[in-house]
Amino acid sequence: MKKTTINLLALITTLLLSGCNSNSNSNSNSNSKPNNNDIPNISGAITGDESRYIDTGLHKINIEESDVVLVQSPLRSPTSEYQIVYTTDGSEKAKALTAAKFLAGNIYESTGADIAVVAYDGTQKCNIATKFIFIGCNEAFIEANLEMPKEDLGISGYYIKTLHNSCFIQAETSHGYQMGAICFSKYVLGYDYYTDDFATYNDMTNVEKLTLPKMDIVEKPDFDSRNYVNNGSSSRLYALGYQTAGEIFMPIGGNTMHNCDKWLPFDKYGQDHRGWYEDAKSALGYQLCYTAHGDEEELDKMIDTCLAILEENVNARPNVQNVTLTQLDVATCCKCDTCSAVVEKDGSISATIIRFMNALDNKFRAKHPDSKINLLFFAYQTSLAAPTTPVSEDPTLKCNDHVFPIIAPIHANYTRSFYDPVNEQYANNFTSWSEYTSKFCAWVYECNYKHYMYPYNSYQAMVDTYKFLKQYNTAIMYNEGQRFNTAVPCFGRFKDYIDSKLNIDVNVNFSDLKRTFFDNYYGDAGVYMEQYYDELTSWTEYIEQTYISDPGSIYENIDESEAYWPKPLMEHFIELCDKAYESIAPLKTKNNALYNVFAEHIKIETMFPRYVICDLYDYLYDAQEIRDIRLKFKEDCNEVGILEYCEVHTFYPVGEQGWMSEKFTEWGIN
Repeated sequence: MKKTTINLLALITTLLLSGCNSNSNSNSNSNSKPNNNDIPNISGAITGDESRYIDTGLHKINIEESDVVLVQSPLRSPTSEYQIVYTTDGSEKAKALTAAKFLAGNIYESTGADIAVVAYDGTQKCNIATKFIFIGCNEAFIEANLEMPKEDLGISGYYIKTLHNSCFIQAETSHGYQMGAICFSKYVLGYDYYTDDFATYNDMTNVEKLTLPKMDIVEKPDFDSRNYVNNGSSSRLYALGYQTAGEIFMPIGGNTMHNCDKWLPFDKYGQDHRGWYEDAKSALGYQLCYTAHGDEEELDKMIDTCLAILEENVNARPNVQNVTLTQLDVATCCKCDTCSAVVEKDGSISATIIRFMNALDNKFRAKHPDSKINLLFFAYQTSLAAPTTPVSEDPTLKCNDHVFPIIAPIHANYTRSFYDPVNEQYANNFTSWSEYTSKFCAWVYECNYKHYMYPYNSYQAMVDTYKFLKQYNTAIMYNEGQRFNTAVPCFGRFKDYIDSKLNIDVNVNFSDLKRTFFDNYYGDAGVYMEQYYDELTSWTEYIEQTYISDPGSIYENIDESEAYWPKPLMEHFIELCDKAYESIAPLKTKNNALYNVFAEHIKIETMFPRYVICDLYDYLYDAQEIRDIRLKFKEDCNEVGILEYCEVHTFYPVGEQGWMSEKFTEWGIN
């Protein structure tokens, strides 16, 4: 049963007027309090339209009950006659084995049954007398007189089919085995994953037997490839349905993005081929000139050099389909006379990039006509805009079938969806680009890179943004979060959960996800943590509307004033977490391991208000008190894995450094 959210602003006003401050023995008289006059009456969670439906996915789910026993007596004396059989095909074996082990692990966790994982050797047959779960095994699939569905399953789609007492998980590529194993776990075991230390399954306590249902499932995720950049283990990424960046994008010189200097290092080619580079060096190096300053002979040499590098890397990594040639992470481009003339004529520097990438692709296709390799380039910063010359007037501006942009609207407001008028110009980027390419990679953002410890209220907005991007045939979804923090404060794991579901099906309901997450991830503490979430997002919405000049920016100045984050409000959030701890206290004796899991989930959410107190309200404490508070905060940062307070530019020679250790030095506790 959910607790009704209180009127948050009325609460804050009451706390402020009552002078709530349990640690006010400060030597400072500068205890300024926010002005709460004329605050509008808002409370509860920010809500939005959940009725929008995008009918572009492949989700054919047909499941019927059966009496075929998968596991007998789960959780008491579990037994199973099944084996999980994985393909030994050389190019697919490793991923099929990973999927088999993942599935066997879920069966064990949910039922206690230890099912054998074995390699396919040709003797395993699907008939009335056998019980196998096949992953890949095309020979057995064909021998069973089964055929793959007619639908295009893409890179990550899968086909799950039961026949007699066995089940097949088939895919067009090995990435589909991962998603098929997740789907099987979901529908057979009730599996739902949250993070490395917590997943849920159907309750088997009073179940005499777990049956294998009749399944005929043809499905592929709404985005073919999915990468997520919040820090996490490989097992976590796998269970959430993601691929690693290296599985999606081929590293060139070690970099999957911002790698044009790895293709054509200036130190190697600059002296003999100065025209390949912009005239003025940027803070990070030289951007490329995709016209070679108008020298056709030099341009041809430049493309041939890239072709040799492309072939070398494709041969080294034959299973990675996407190769990126992308600009450096600065807002500059080549301004030579030739490039400037193209911008004047075609409306955007991106026109030069399209033509260059098409020319590289043409030379590659001439030598490798059957290759599935895609060439990707950035539409980012100065190259974000599509050309303006219609393709009907200049067909050279149409991207080849295997060439498409990574559209990264870094200045959009991600606390609002791309359907919102505030993001009209960024939504129009996708509309405009759709004339010049048949598909996209979308690079979006979901945190404040200046202030990792503060909330970034993109939780519900991302639902509609994902729908928008699906409408525009986005093939690859790349959602950037926090790179090094293992724990992301301000309900970062809720964002993980939302995004993992949206990547599979953009039509999932936000309210249902929210209810499921808070009911499960915090156990009995969910009622208090949901109240905390509702009030935090409501207050963030209020201060963005009231105070902040750049609301919703991924660089918004959300920590500049105590008026933004009143100390009584921070104490209230901590009190909610204290109540959450109390609500799970009975688990200490019943299931101490589970108690520790829920307690850490709660502790992560204490880190934001405690950080605010440590950083903004130190003057309200005497020296020893604030030192003790900060030392305890530091101890918990190390325990849960918070390493940054803002984006750390370890790869760049410019930018502020944001390691938490530097903050501890500033506080005098390092």
